[in-house]
Amino acid sequence: MSRDGSEEPLPLPLNAPGRFRDPAISPDGRRIAFERTLPGGRVDIWIYDRDQGGVLRRLTSEGDNLQPFWSPDGTEVGFSSIRLGTMALFSQPWDGSAPARLLRAAGPGRPLFEGVWSPDGRTVVYREEKFPASSNFASAAPHPDSTANLLFESPFAERAPALSPDGRWIAYQSDESGRIDVYVRPFLRAGGSTPVSRDGGESPVWTPDGTEIIYREPGGAWWAATVRTEPEFVVTFREQLPLRPGLLREGEGPHFDVSPDDGRILAIRGSTSESTIQHIVILNFFEELREGGAPLRSDPVLRLNAALTGRYEIERELGRGGMATVCLARDLRHERKVALKVLKPELAAVVGAERFLAEIRTTANLQHPHILPLHDSGEADGLLFYVMPTWRARA
Repeated sequence: MSRDGSEEPLPLPLNAPGRFRDPAISPDGRRIAFERTLPGGRVDIWIYDRDQGGVLRRLTSEGDNLQPFWSPDGTEVGFSSIRLGTMALFSQPWDGSAPARLLRAAGPGRPLFEGVWSPDGRTVVYREEKFPASSNFASAAPHPDSTANLLFESPFAERAPALSPDGRWIAYQSDESGRIDVYVRPFLRAGGSTPVSRDGGESPVWTPDGTEIIYREPGGAWWAATVRTEPEFVVTFREQLPLRPGLLREGEGPHFDVSPDDGRILAIRGSTSESTIQHIVILNFFEELREGGAPLRSDPVLRLNAALTGRYEIERELGRGGMATVCLARDLRHERKVALKVLKPELAAVVGAERFLAEIRTTANLQHPHILPLHDSGEADGLLFYVMPTWRARA
């Protein structure tokens, strides 16, 4: 998915039935590993090769295999497998040129899930399940004889570990507050947790440059938290992304990944067929809505965005009240961010365009430190709007 909220299906072969989950993009962005459940119930790791025109190839073939993750050099794919009787961590060359090797065996009654390779390749982080309810994160060198280290002791259910690109921080979701939220802790260093989400959050994924954490609220809304990781971890800004909810959320794992080359989000959405799940990438959300007919005509924001094409581009809604809606927009002519306020159609009908523009002209001549200057105003597709400067408020 692209940050503007539009989408483009990732082409899959026509003969590709089954359920796809947990996409993981290779470090060079050329391949995608994911979990695929075939109609008969078998679960394996498959590789989608973009260099080969989107060819699907099965990587694993013994037992059920889940939750793929790439080595930092992109040569191996790690995964959880039940081939030893309980879920343990394995890895295998992505091209199947060698058999799978054991990374970490599981203890009795403690299956291992959600493996993550550290950026330097020296450590694998994983979740050790402790039935009936809790789980903890541990780390070990990627071979079965290494000693495991518990990252931190917790009575809560922690899941979805994600290491920062610099290897200094671990993001994860936890129910320690009584609801599921996203937190960050120092990795292999002492320190407490810092909350990232405000109103619930799950499935954190770092952007490749380490400046943002993408996560979702339990209700499906997408958020991006801008962060600073030096010298300490700080969340500096949060914004909701204009991406559609309703992506596949079955089971554990983030079910999405961020492309290392262009920052787009690869996610999974259910298709019209019950037996098939499609990956999607997003490109032109507003174009799609313009062509949709009824949704465009009923929403004044979408109508205005269409009417102001080439002049302004609305990025997202900032707030909505009884009289108007305020949006963050891009002034295409002057290449700047602005606040665009559109009156509700029923209010515009009462006020009238002539009276509105007359009052706007009066307001535009006011000069005071506590009054925002007016950049622009007008009428478009029967909607009344005006434009003011904007800035980022820090969280």
